[in-house]
Amino acid sequence: MESPFRYDRTIKEPYVLQGWEWKGAFLSVPNFQEAELDEARWVSNQGKMVDFSFKNVWMDKNGDGQKVEWESRVRYTQCVPKHAFFLWMAVQEKLFTHDKLLKWNPTTVFKCSLCEENNDSHEHLFFKCRYSVELWKRRMQEFLRTLKEL
Repeated sequence: MESPFRYDRTIKEPYVLQGWEWKGAFLSVPNFQEAELDEARWVSNQGKMVDFSFKNVWMDKNGDGQKVEWESRVRYTQCVPKHAFFLWMAVQEKLFTHDKLLKWNPTTVFKCSLCEENNDSHEHLFFKCRYSVELWKRRMQEFLRTLKEL
């Protein structure tokens, strides 16, 4: 049987495909307008129907959030968004390191991908792994050398 979920389908199609239906999901089948295109909408906390965007959902759920002193070091005009996001997650210790994944599947044994010795954790990955320690030493030496040249 073909999966009813595909990106090129409209909202109506899963109801009629090969007799598949959402049993109990709705008390009555919505009235679909054939002539109208599907669009993603979001009902905001103020009860307004707005265009769906991840930003709108985030703002509804979290608000502007609390400003942190290190924001300008993570987000600046030339930053790569992917790198800024990763750094933001790392600073808050929110990366999915193996110690966090173990909570979901305690029978799995994880080792650090860099040194293959200890269990992976935020502390190990950034401060205790032999590879990381060596990397930090080299970066510090480069930094000090640059300072001397100034």
